[in-house]
Amino acid sequence: MKVGLCMDKSRWAIVAMFGTLFAGGVIVPLGVTHPLSRIEVIVHDTVADVILVDAEQGARLSPMALPLRLVVVDASLRTALPAQTSAPSTTVSPDNAAWIIYTSGSTGTPKGVVLEHGGLCTSMQTQARKIKITSETRALQFSPFTFDVSISDVSATLIYGGCVCIPSESDRLNALAATICRMQVNFASLTPT
Repeated sequence: MKVGLCMDKSRWAIVAMFGTLFAGGVIVPLGVTHPLSRIEVIVHDTVADVILVDAEQGARLSPMALPLRLVVVDASLRTALPAQTSAPSTTVSPDNAAWIIYTSGSTGTPKGVVLEHGGLCTSMQTQARKIKITSETRALQFSPFTFDVSISDVSATLIYGGCVCIPSESDRLNALAATICRMQVNFASLTPT
């Protein structure tokens, strides 16, 4: 099952990512600032089954004529779901798709790049060792979910028991240094402007 993810940075976005992976789904990140036309192209290209959204993105996407459901992921969804006492039964193998990240489309139509579970796990372990991610790591989740670096910022940190520090969009753009200090961030992947 291909699952679109169109959510602002939040703990619920990360819960949605890992919930999708644990259930055997494939994450298709959709940019919260991307035009609706780009989102529509990606949804149709991947034949996504559902899009997980926050309330704001749900309102933005709901006028689109998409052949799928939008599911708002928040605390009320958690309480509405039946209690789960065991892990979901999935048959995920290392060669199954985990993520589909789309290129910018600067040379034409955006292209989907499939990241498989095996490659992702190997990459996360290798990156974490090289950059010394540990349970003491406090990683800044800076990049949009549509950029592949966001996968390692979140996954490698959590795999090794670290803390993912999620700034508000306002803090990320207007008060980054103060936010890094306040959140006691000790690791950040930042792209030059």
